[in-house]
Amino acid sequence: MKGYEMIGYLMRIGCSNCIFFLIFASLVFANSFEDIAKQKYILNLPYNKENIITKSYNIHTDKKDFILITLFNWDNDELGRAVKKYSCISIFDSDVIMQGFCFSDNIGIVANKNDFFTLTSLWQDRIGNITNTYLTFKLIENRFYLHQYSRELGHIDEYIDKEIIDTTHIYYRQPRDDPKKENLIPLDSINDELLQRLESGNATH
Repeated sequence: MKGYEMIGYLMRIGCSNCIFFLIFASLVFANSFEDIAKQKYILNLPYNKENIITKSYNIHTDKKDFILITLFNWDNDELGRAVKKYSCISIFDSDVIMQGFCFSDNIGIVANKNDFFTLTSLWQDRIGNITNTYLTFKLIENRFYLHQYSRELGHIDEYIDKEIIDTTHIYYRQPRDDPKKENLIPLDSINDELLQRLESGNATH
């Protein structure tokens, strides 16, 4: 029985242990989402298929809720560090993948507020230089579109043990670059090539 079928079944029958079983069914439901996302992308992952981590997030919007699944694939160097990174994202509406994309980076943080959610990629080298990359999406008429793509460059100040941001680049911001919403960028179209074009200022959407 699938997770969502189990939840419906338990809600119909009623029992003294329903709270426990509903919690269990919710966990099964989340795992099924992760399994679906993994099955969708696993054949095309570029690195060791044993290096896969999936995570599930609830995206709450003013209209409805969605499930976001992130899938992280990587390759290690000779010192065992994850130097080559690849991530895929799936947005579920009910039990169906509504939108998704893959790109060559990791996802360290997922944050959600109202109709927006942000994927954050964090990187730091051995001497303390840092790169924080942000992809923010906005729900518009039941689909997510790129709202902003930006990157912070900085360093770790070893004396105060604090992250210092030296430069911020906003490669794309929808209200600034497409104020009339004539060329919205759907989440489905995100990939390495598009992000590189946005960085160079040569993107055509």
